[in-house]
Amino acid sequence: MEGVTGVSAWIYVVVLTSIAVVYTSLGGIKAVVVTDVVQGVIMIGMIFAILICGCIRVGGVSEVIEINRQTGRLQIFDFDPNPYKRHTFWTLAIGCGWICAGISLSPPIVQRLNSTRSIGDAKKVAAMSIQCFVILQILVMCEGLVAYAYFSQKGCDPIALQHISNPNQIIPYLVTDLFAGVPGITGLFLAALCSASLSTISSLLSSISAVTSEDFIRPRFKKASEQSLTQFSKVSVVLAGVVCIGIAIMISQVQWVRLPTAYLGR
Repeated sequence: MEGVTGVSAWIYVVVLTSIAVVYTSLGGIKAVVVTDVVQGVIMIGMIFAILICGCIRVGGVSEVIEINRQTGRLQIFDFDPNPYKRHTFWTLAIGCGWICAGISLSPPIVQRLNSTRSIGDAKKVAAMSIQCFVILQILVMCEGLVAYAYFSQKGCDPIALQHISNPNQIIPYLVTDLFAGVPGITGLFLAALCSASLSTISSLLSSISAVTSEDFIRPRFKKASEQSLTQFSKVSVVLAGVVCIGIAIMISQVQWVRLPTAYLGR
C-alpha cells in the first residue's frame, strides 16, 4: 500500500490491525467470516480488473503468452532434479504441496472447519476450499505474467529505474501506471489491499484467541464460566493485536524478503 499512496507502512499496520482487533473482539468468528466474504469479493474483483485491462493494454492474451514464452517463463514441465534450481516441476510440486498442507492444518482453517454443522459439511467446505485455492493461485500467477508482459513491452524495469525499491511493490506500481487517469481504480486497489490485510489479521487474531482460551485457560480454570472465558478471549485478541503491531512494524523496516542463501550465488 505504501507503493500506491506513499503513506508509511507502519501507519497502515497500526490502523488496519486496530480495526481488525475491534470487530474480531466484538463479533468473534462470525464477524471474521462475514467480513472475509466481502473482502474476498473485493480482492477477486481487483484481480480480474488487472488481468482484463492488462491484457488489453499489452495487445491480448496471445501477446502476453508470447512475451512470457520468449523469456522462458512458461517452462512448466522442467524435470531437472537439481535442488539448487529455483523453479522446476519438482521444486514447485513439493513446495506447493507443503504449503497447501501447512495452510490446511493452520489454526484459522481448523477453526472454520470446526464451525460447520457436521463432519459432512466440513468435508464439503474443505473440498471447495481446495478448488478455490488452486483457482486463486492460477489467477495470481496470471497476474504476474501480465505484469511482466506489460513492463517488458514498455521497455521498463521499475526496480532498475528505481521507481520502486521493493519487488513486492510491482503490482501496486502496475496498477498506478495501468489505470493512470481512470478515477476510482486506484482506490479500489487500495480497498483490495486493505481487505487482504484485514482478512488475514482478523483470522489470525480469532484463532489465537480460540487456542489461548481452549488450550491454556480452560484446562487450568475448569470452574470458569463461559462468560469469563468469552471476556478473556476478547482481552487476548487485544493483546495479540498489540504484539502483531510491534512485530509488523519491525518487519516493515526490512527492505524485502531475501531468497534462501542457496540461490544467492546463482
